[in-house]
Amino acid sequence: MTQPLHSRNTPDTSVQGRNTEVSNTSGHQLRMNGNVSKATAATPEQSTQESPLAWFRSQQGKSIEKPEQAQQLLEPQKQIAQEALALLDHIDAPEASTLSTWVHQFHYYHHKISNTPLETKTEVFVKEQSDFYCRVHESSELTEEQKLGFEFLLGLVRFQIAAEIDLKFAIFLRDKCELTEFQHLGLEEMEEQVHSETRFFKRLARASEASEKAIDVITKVFGTEKPQQSYWQAAKDFYAENTELERLAKALISIHYEPENTGFLGIAQHLHWNGFGGDGKYLTHEKLKAMKNQAFNYHGNQTANASCPHFTQRLEIFGRGLKELMTFASKATTNALTACQDSAVTTDSENRTAHHQDRTFYIYDLCTGPKFAAVATTAAALQQQGHKVALTLSDVDGSNLKALVDRKNKAADGLIEDVRYEDLNLPLEPPESDLDKYDLVSASLGLHQLPDHRQKSCIQHFTRVAKPGGFISIPHVNELAHTQLMLIPANIVDRESFVPDEILLNFAELAVRHGTGGSFKVPYPLRGVTTHSPENSDKENLYGYTMYVVVELTGEQLSGLQEHWDQAEYSQANQLISSCTNIDIDELEQQIYKGAAETSPQ
Repeated sequence: MTQPLHSRNTPDTSVQGRNTEVSNTSGHQLRMNGNVSKATAATPEQSTQESPLAWFRSQQGKSIEKPEQAQQLLEPQKQIAQEALALLDHIDAPEASTLSTWVHQFHYYHHKISNTPLETKTEVFVKEQSDFYCRVHESSELTEEQKLGFEFLLGLVRFQIAAEIDLKFAIFLRDKCELTEFQHLGLEEMEEQVHSETRFFKRLARASEASEKAIDVITKVFGTEKPQQSYWQAAKDFYAENTELERLAKALISIHYEPENTGFLGIAQHLHWNGFGGDGKYLTHEKLKAMKNQAFNYHGNQTANASCPHFTQRLEIFGRGLKELMTFASKATTNALTACQDSAVTTDSENRTAHHQDRTFYIYDLCTGPKFAAVATTAAALQQQGHKVALTLSDVDGSNLKALVDRKNKAADGLIEDVRYEDLNLPLEPPESDLDKYDLVSASLGLHQLPDHRQKSCIQHFTRVAKPGGFISIPHVNELAHTQLMLIPANIVDRESFVPDEILLNFAELAVRHGTGGSFKVPYPLRGVTTHSPENSDKENLYGYTMYVVVELTGEQLSGLQEHWDQAEYSQANQLISSCTNIDIDELEQQIYKGAAETSPQ
């Protein structure tokens, strides 16, 4: 498999390496007296000694209690994003300045990438994009907004390449399915038109037009209620016949990581959700008008795409796998939280009694979005069973946070206990009150947009705050992330990658020290619930699901568990957990999977 562009040799955050991360937030005290501190009323304009991004870092982990506080986060996010997009005005005719030198470097990069044939583009693309990206973020000449603008421009080049792959896929489908009605589209002629155009925005417009025509073919084949073959399988078949294009597609699905750009990632995510990953409201720039129908609109607030005839079909095709995943995750987490009431799952009568009584389930959902969709169904199911539920919700996007705070204050039902600004690209420092608190920690399709070392650090954070016997639920994007290119090519303009199995299933590196007695809290993967297992890596589509039960083990027990796992002795590993924790893993998995099997994304 082609190595993604971000380095796999990332900082050691394993329990043997270091137990906590050092905050890089310019000396700000983000946690005070063991409690979650409230969002400050200061704005970037009022913090004269800080850059806007430094100000955002100072807000990390703080509670948002009023819509005005969320608005104070949203406004500077919008301003930075809009100033970043203002760079587009300088691309065609840069004024004589330091910026013009960088614009000329970008044009050189674009021409070199564009003039390389698609079938041999991978190595050139990987090297040139990485070099230019690093130069931008290491520069002291560019403003933060200009750096984000160049990062966006690099994404537009990735889209142009993805559109070329899109055309190849459409031709593959047309010929394989004998779709004679699409002969008139002139797909091969479109390929030539894209290749022959050297001007950046003209080429961008041609690529966008070509992509829309290609998606016409795709939605014709897969837009029916019961297509003969799934889109995802067809994508795998296409790549099997075009291995060089698959290498290129995997390189396009990538995240660069440089220490200098850590503070940019949260703003880039905001731009993503309000750009091509969302409803496109930031894409009103004149230079981007040719791409108005490319926004994916994940949250369903359709605005920019209203005139796109195949948009609804495209969203439905993509959403089939996503709907199955989230339905399965909701049922699995509900079953998990109620399973410990069953004497067949745990022999710990005290723990069973605590679960059986009318109690409060504490749930922490990160990357939660405006509707906390990953945990809303679970919370409602638990309430219907007579339990109380308290949600802690976090997000990095100011508009999402505002929607959450509005819901919390208007409902006044106590369901939402806390709303926080949290950027998962930065260290997460739980207050004392959060340690061992949560029955369920959920990361809602967010880890795939983080560099590898942050993915690992986040799962360690989830483990710290989960109760022993609690659960971690991670719906995620897997190694088939590159199969999305032909359906939503603009999604990679912003930031997209995947969560590798070697991170998700390496529980020894995800373990954290617990207490003063030398024990560890370990996120143990529940293989019977996970959508794929170590010995079966075949995946249906780009979505995956991993669930952990958090257990407390000694160092010796952890070593023994890892040895069984490394030898694929999973039954023995389950038995070791059962003997050490009184949790019958086999029975637990059966209880969790019950009722969720018919919606399994496997």
